[in-house]
Amino acid sequence: MTDAAAEVHQHLGCELLKQVVDLTVETGDVRVLAGQVAELVRRTTGVDVVFVFVLDDDNRQLTLTGATHPFEAAVGTVHLPLGEGVSGWVASHRTPVVLPEGKQDDVRWKCFPQLRGEEFASMASVPLDTSSGEVVGVLNVHTARRREWDSGDVALLRSTGRLVAGAVHTARLLRHLELQQREQQALASRLVDVEEQERARLGRELHDGVAQRIAALAFHLSAAQEALPDDVAQAGEWLRRAGELVDLTAAETRSAVRALRPPLLDDLGLAASLHALCRDLPEVQLDVTLEALNLTAVQETAFYRIAQEALHNVVKHAGARRVRLKLWRDTDRAVLSIRDDGSGLVPAVAGVTHGLASMRDRACLIGAQLDITGRPGQGTTVRVTLPL
Repeated sequence: MTDAAAEVHQHLGCELLKQVVDLTVETGDVRVLAGQVAELVRRTTGVDVVFVFVLDDDNRQLTLTGATHPFEAAVGTVHLPLGEGVSGWVASHRTPVVLPEGKQDDVRWKCFPQLRGEEFASMASVPLDTSSGEVVGVLNVHTARRREWDSGDVALLRSTGRLVAGAVHTARLLRHLELQQREQQALASRLVDVEEQERARLGRELHDGVAQRIAALAFHLSAAQEALPDDVAQAGEWLRRAGELVDLTAAETRSAVRALRPPLLDDLGLAASLHALCRDLPEVQLDVTLEALNLTAVQETAFYRIAQEALHNVVKHAGARRVRLKLWRDTDRAVLSIRDDGSGLVPAVAGVTHGLASMRDRACLIGAQLDITGRPGQGTTVRVTLPL
């Protein structure tokens, strides 16, 4: 190769690498990237066809992920176990293979009818390996006529392959991370569902068992007190006190049942449950706007519990006189807002309490965003936004 030709070759190689870098930055889809890189390599190097094979997540099989014309339709249909064929050998040994001619005589070569390999005399195959040495695929170039592949050609293909490998590796990591996040969210949702089912079961048992027996006990104590002679005053006093304790226990049991699983949530839905929750607020002026939304049981429960905790904070800590609670659909989002005119909670100053942590956890479990804003003396706003 003359000096002038070498200079042209070097210039084309630099341009190729620059354009590949641009593609890896701009393109996140591995299949799209593989196709664009294949065409770019074909135009720059003057070969007839380029194939990009990508290794699956189990590192067992190569799949044709990018191809130049006229083989675009074969993308996704050609699979090669690791170690088989020239490409499988290159991937497993992490070593380039150059076959200027007679590739059909190479024991590693394997024919794929879709790719018409017998029509191409020469090929060069290089691994797509990352800087850490992990192989994620193979880059193959073919020519119909015999071609000598010098060290510069192989070096350029390897540099191109490493750039592509980095992008493929990053996309794989992101895909794994996204899958793990979905799995964690699904698991969390199932755990919340199981928790609420258990709460409902305990609530039914308390209501159907303990609460009813306490009511019967109260009846019998009252009857016994009325039947006692007038001169057994002390026994009557004891029975009276027992009756008071029974009444208190019954009230606490009913409160526990409501806390475990509000019956209205099952019977009438979220809007009615929130309305009932607001009615129990003492000495607070309420402005309630509720829109019926089609949410899952887990989502309804999370919204209800967050509202319950927010209203509890209003009563116990805010010293508010007015509260505005609103539930509505905003295009493709469900939004719950609780705003008060109390002392103003500033989470960054107040720290993360158990109640705040509980609200954040419940929002996270259903994929919602929780925002808590407040200013001293100007109230607090709790806002939950759930994509639908």
